[in-house]
This record gives sequence, C-alpha cells and structure tokens, in this order.
Amino acid sequence: MRKPHPLPPLIGFAGVAGAGKDTAAKFLGVYGYRPFSFSDALYREVADAFSVTMESLYYRALKDAPQLELALARCRDDGFICALLEAGEIATQPAEYEKPRSPRWILQRWGTEYRRKQNPQYWIERVAEDYRRRGPLMANTSVRFQNEAEWILSERGLIFRILNDSAGCEAHVSENRLPDEMIAGEIDNNGTFEELFENIQIALDRA
Repeated sequence: MRKPHPLPPLIGFAGVAGAGKDTAAKFLGVYGYRPFSFSDALYREVADAFSVTMESLYYRALKDAPQLELALARCRDDGFICALLEAGEIATQPAEYEKPRSPRWILQRWGTEYRRKQNPQYWIERVAEDYRRRGPLMANTSVRFQNEAEWILSERGLIFRILNDSAGCEAHVSENRLPDEMIAGEIDNNGTFEELFENIQIALDRA
C-alpha cells in the first residue's frame, strides 16, 4: 500500500458515536501510528472508582446497557457524586444511588461534568504527557472538544471527520460538532472496510 507523504505527527478523528473513528485510527497502524484517545485516562479512573475492568467499559455491545456495578452507590470517589449533584444530573433521593447506570452515562459525566469542570485541560494534559514521552505518529480515536482539536493542531496535526449515515446522534455535550475550519477533510464510511481505508488514504493525500 502506498504511503502518503509527508505524514503529520498527529491525526485526530471526529464524528458521532459509532461513526468508525476507532476503526480509522487502527487502520493508520499500517503507517506506524499508535491509536490513542483523550479518554484513555478516563477509562482507567472510572474502572478504579467502580472496581470494574476497563474491558467492561469498552465493550461496545453493553455501552448503553444499565449495569448494577455502575450504580453510584458503588463509586469510591465522592468528588464525582458531588459534581453530579452540582450539575443537576441526579437528585438526592436514595433510589438515585442504587439505580443501574450505563458505561456511556458514567463515562460522559465523569469526563465532562467532573474532570473537565475542574480543569478544561485535564484530559489534554494527560495525553500531552504521553506524547512528549513517546513521540509522534499517534492517531486519536475521538476528538470531541474544541480545545482537544486545538492541541492537535498546535502540534502540526490534522483532524478528519468520519461520516456514517447509520451512526447515532448523542445529545450529550461531548458529541458536539467541531467547527468546520478545524477539519482537514471528511471521510465517508458508508461502505465496506476496504472503501473506508481507501477513503482515509485519499483524505491524507489531499490534506
């Protein structure tokens, strides 16, 4: 397979949940890119706080399935509970704490209402540390916020939007669309895997 030249040090993929961002980032492994996500540290923190495995949080088939293991009563981080109360995400009734929650519900609110509210750069700082240590050729599996996109662009990276008509549209703020001026190109993912890979290569050549 022909290698696009020159390769940007960082590539980020934007798009709604299920658009194919993870698949696109994995494809770039043929060019030496290492997939990463601004949410890598998020998954580690949530897994530790609820004493669950990271694999159980990543498992796509159960991402929206409420689970007893993720009831707020099982959370060992009081700061998260306080953040949810302050944001009006939960009420003070005991039933709220025993209610099963889905991985997506917990992850979105831990990432945004909790950590990003503490420090808008929280997740970027975690990734920047890893980038300085490991060097270039990293592919981000999901650019969701404008400051995440700004960091990638500041490192001479490129951001592409994955388009998939069958992907859902999540109402949470973490699914907001990035400004078009931050996008180097759009990649169609309405066909086969082979067509997606070809479209990624075309986008890189045109950028």
